[in-house]
Amino acid sequence: MLPQLRDIKDFDTIMFVPHEEDDSLTNINVATYKRKGEKVGGTDLGDFYDIILFRMNEEDDITDLEKFEAILVDPRVYVSRMVKEDWYGLVAKKTTTSEDFVNTTFDKWLDLSYNPEQ
Repeated sequence: MLPQLRDIKDFDTIMFVPHEEDDSLTNINVATYKRKGEKVGGTDLGDFYDIILFRMNEEDDITDLEKFEAILVDPRVYVSRMVKEDWYGLVAKKTTTSEDFVNTTFDKWLDLSYNPEQ
């Protein structure tokens, strides 16, 4: 697990994006929802999360953007693995109030993504 995530206990989202000045670094931001809402889904293994992933190409364009849902035992471990594989994105606990935040984030990254037809 990445050292900066090891001691984090109370969180709803983990956003991991490229560092603005150093391509070898990743900015990791952990937050809780202002409006928590009720947890949606999950099992004994873990909670239900919305996940957005993308990569950056050599021109610093967003590529391979995707959004999906998954049950995660420990999202900190998942994010740590994705960062090591050069993925960026968002892991957000699915609640009755999280959909707007997740969709807005996805739409923002979609607007910034590389489209060879443009």
